[in-house]
Amino acid sequence: MEAKFMNRIAYSALITFDILTRDNIKLILDEEIVSDSEPFIVFVAHLIPGSIRLPVKQYDDSPNDMLRLLGTAQVPSEAITALSNRVLNSVSKCMKIIGSAAHSASSSGPSAGIEEETRPPGQSLEDFYYGRIARAYSQDKRFVIYDLWVEACEALSRQNNETKAPQVPPALYDLTLEALMAMKLPDQAIKVWNQMVESGTKPTIKTWTAMINGCGRAKDFEGLEQMWARMLSSGVQPDVHAWSARISGIMRSRKFTYGLEALDEMGKIWVDAYKRLKSPSKRKKSQAEPDPAMLPAKPSTVILNGTITAIAQSQGQNQQYLARILAWARSFGIAPDVFTYNSLIAMSLSTGNGEEAMKLLQQMDKANIQPDAATFAIILNSIFRSETTANMSPKEQNEKVMGVLRNLEAHGLTATPHIYSTLVDGLLRRHGNEAAARAVLDYMVAKKVDIPPHIFTVLMAHYFAHYEFEAIEQLWKQIKVSGVVVDTIFYDRMIERYAAVGDIPKMLAFLKRMSNEGLTPGWPALQQVVVKLAEAGEWKKFEEIVNDVEQGVGIAQNGMKASEDNVISNFWKAVAWKRAEKPKPGNPELSFMQARHGI
Repeated sequence: MEAKFMNRIAYSALITFDILTRDNIKLILDEEIVSDSEPFIVFVAHLIPGSIRLPVKQYDDSPNDMLRLLGTAQVPSEAITALSNRVLNSVSKCMKIIGSAAHSASSSGPSAGIEEETRPPGQSLEDFYYGRIARAYSQDKRFVIYDLWVEACEALSRQNNETKAPQVPPALYDLTLEALMAMKLPDQAIKVWNQMVESGTKPTIKTWTAMINGCGRAKDFEGLEQMWARMLSSGVQPDVHAWSARISGIMRSRKFTYGLEALDEMGKIWVDAYKRLKSPSKRKKSQAEPDPAMLPAKPSTVILNGTITAIAQSQGQNQQYLARILAWARSFGIAPDVFTYNSLIAMSLSTGNGEEAMKLLQQMDKANIQPDAATFAIILNSIFRSETTANMSPKEQNEKVMGVLRNLEAHGLTATPHIYSTLVDGLLRRHGNEAAARAVLDYMVAKKVDIPPHIFTVLMAHYFAHYEFEAIEQLWKQIKVSGVVVDTIFYDRMIERYAAVGDIPKMLAFLKRMSNEGLTPGWPALQQVVVKLAEAGEWKKFEEIVNDVEQGVGIAQNGMKASEDNVISNFWKAVAWKRAEKPKPGNPELSFMQARHGI
């Protein structure tokens, strides 16, 4: 095979690896695709750290260079630069994936490659590591959870000054076990379980529930049922939360018939126990009803809502199971609450059945159940995602939105800042309907509603994206006149947007105003400031900003934000990069060419 074709295979592998390992990729690709790609991801992760050369730099002797090929394919230069930076900085990402310290010269130990975090003053080690593992779990970072666990154990051992097993709180065991089972890492979960038992910590109903819940999230039906059987054989009796984890986990696994059978099983166990304890031979004469403490877990709204939520989250047409679930609930006197209705409405709207959603709203009204803010948030999200709304004229969209707000008022509800933000966000980002978004803003002013800064941030982003600089000026004047207090995020975005369009005076004006108001710019915003100043040759101002950050004066007088180490590191890398491009005294023209073309 010719070298150029071999190179192109390598390029394709790198780009595919980059796509599959981006944050929130599961929101874009089907979960099954991501899961099936894991062997490929791990394979490439082993190759990158040991590679002699990654094909993402301009090599004069290579007409087949990756960046040149992307440029020839008319890929935007910003996208090429971003890809290049991600690939060149991907070694730490690979370390997280393979959980190895073999290629790391700067760190050692089982958690090499994991992003460092500093424990806030006053926070316990237990809470610190609980938070780190919980974040890794919520972000689906399956390759770092066990390493974080090992790091936590080592830190707790040092704290306790022990050589034996560390004193790990039960809640940390439960979280780690659930996360590992959910990430389909049973071998590592077994190690944690064995350590827990060896340390003398007995598994509780919460521990078993965590394991069962993890199996459910992994859609591992067989593993879930095995865990349930082991729990029962250990003598631990399930509470309502364990039952909910089991039934909802079965539903998540799309074993709907088995899920319905589990509902019936729970109900039968409770009914049989109730009848047995109510019999004259078992009941005291003074006692009309059996003692609830003597009964197994009783079916409740916890079970109903957990089951319906799991059904709603599973893909496909599954409404045929709802009637039986609701009938089961009625047989135990369980009435749907607002959470139940919200799940049912979301399910109807997700399948395009708006008529059914309206019927559910009417049923809520008849049952004297008031819709809450979540109800309307669900409806709004559906409105902005529907093709019907997309095909409406801007005027019709405006009328529909105002109708939702009036409907809120009719039900005695006050729209929350989140609802208003959802309205503005949907109108601008999904439909580009600036007039309707402004109408929402005017409605808030008329109702004397405090406008959340997020709405101004979204509006400004829309105006910048469409280069509507006059509208930007008008909105900024409105903000100043109204006395609305904007936040750090708003200022950061204004600084970044003006930097992007090359308006240095306004960029610096917002930076100064931010400091005057006692706010501190974020590291990414400051990074764009120094880069833009360097590109414009404003070296005096460049050094002034850098000095402020180093000394904690000027724009940094209020203290810099606590951020992840890699974010702060990126700022200082940008400073070093731009300083290297600074023209040298004596031959400014040559220095400019060297900086410009890398010669």
